[in-house]
Amino acid sequence: MLRHPFTGDRSPQRLAMILDWVVSRNPNRLAHRRFGFRDTKFFRCNITMNSSTTLAKSLQLPGYTLGEILYQGSRTTVYRALAASTQQPVVIKVLSEEYPSFAELVQFRNQYAIARTIQHPGIIELHDLLPHGNGYALVMEDYGGLALNLFCRRQPLSLELVFAIALQLADVLHSLYEHRVIHKDIKPANILIHPETHVVKLIDLAISTQLPKEI
Repeated sequence: MLRHPFTGDRSPQRLAMILDWVVSRNPNRLAHRRFGFRDTKFFRCNITMNSSTTLAKSLQLPGYTLGEILYQGSRTTVYRALAASTQQPVVIKVLSEEYPSFAELVQFRNQYAIARTIQHPGIIELHDLLPHGNGYALVMEDYGGLALNLFCRRQPLSLELVFAIALQLADVLHSLYEHRVIHKDIKPANILIHPETHVVKLIDLAISTQLPKEI
């Protein structure tokens, strides 16, 4: 029977050790088949302890000026922000819990790693993945889009607009197929649409899978 470092201790240091242990057991299979990338060094955690941080209530991230909260749930909180270096608007997603779970840390790494392999205007661009508190802050573009479910509450969709949205989504899904990526969480909340231009972008690759290349 394999010996492993799991105990009742769920501290960030223990989670980081567990993550390294899991990757070390079979790094090629784990990184390539399950999480969609080969660089296992990139996959390992680099967690900074800060017991006084409460992300859901107050977020301070060097280099960014935080604005309104766009979404706050039990697992994640999403802020609108301004990048100090470029003065460009961005969206920042963080884990709501002060001590996130192992699975939540993996999903944040997973969506950033997979998004780096795809360059498509219909997939929201991820700028950076930054260590913050005991977890991560995911910095992404802010093009002024609104979740499709919220957009539909504001106005009824004409048949012409339905077709326009469907065509854009089909193009995005074709690009994911070409990169061997299965999104696995396509729903109105993960589809953004600009209220004026009607440009559609797909978000949230947290539970996506990137399949290996055939030999």
